[in-house]
Amino acid sequence: MGNWGWLIIGFLFFGGLGSGAYLTSFAAEKGLFGKESNLVRAGYFISGPCLAVGLFLFSLNLGVSITGILTMIGNPTSVMTWGVYLLIMFMVLAFWSAYHKRENKQVPAMISGAGALLAVVTAIYTGGQLSVLFAQPFWNTILVPGLFVVSALIMGLASSSLLARIIEKPVQQGGAAVTRINISLLLVEWVLLAALLLLSFSGAKGPVAADSAQIVVTGRLAAYFWILLIAVGLVLPLFNNVYPKKKQNEKSGKIFGLLSEVATLIGGATLRAVIVLSALPIWSI
Repeated sequence: MGNWGWLIIGFLFFGGLGSGAYLTSFAAEKGLFGKESNLVRAGYFISGPCLAVGLFLFSLNLGVSITGILTMIGNPTSVMTWGVYLLIMFMVLAFWSAYHKRENKQVPAMISGAGALLAVVTAIYTGGQLSVLFAQPFWNTILVPGLFVVSALIMGLASSSLLARIIEKPVQQGGAAVTRINISLLLVEWVLLAALLLLSFSGAKGPVAADSAQIVVTGRLAAYFWILLIAVGLVLPLFNNVYPKKKQNEKSGKIFGLLSEVATLIGGATLRAVIVLSALPIWSI
């Protein structure tokens, strides 16, 4: 695959965001956020465009044009080709679902179900691309795809809530179910991130993984890690979700909620950037 730089970081971000947003609206449509959730449309509207951007960045990272992607489809044995198949199928279903919601129609169960399945697989695939690379010990653990999946779900909720503030009238709050899910997901992300760093520092993955973790925590990426990921991307959203509900409905609470949703997206992008840019190859010993 091409260089593991900003193009792949962008792909990982938009792929995760598109997956999480789709699953958010799918869950809302199934009543998992309550009977009057305002998230039944926003995630579907977000998903397709994000996947289109992700596919574009994916193709650039491979060094081919969008039309060149069609050539790759003829090579079904390539893991990269599997990714192209996956993104294209999911993108089609995402735009199809968004069309139904734009027409104020229920998304057919077969379409939404298939889209949700592909959303989960896409979220796993984005992290799985990294975890299967034995030459990058910091990535080579199941914790990485797990972390990316949880982050995708958190970003999906945040982006859907953000768009719902604009397109849904009257604007409704997410509700207790959304708050509980957000808190649970944020805590799981904390645990997975801590586990990844502790595993690397322990030496179980070798000295190269430990060096990568050091780059994240105290090295050249430390400021981005502690400020943009930890403080902005995790602490602020967690604080917003435990904020008293009565105050959330006030003007200041709504502004804080909006900032929290933006902060979540910043944190999700930073997570992917930090993990990708910190990894050292095994031959750097």
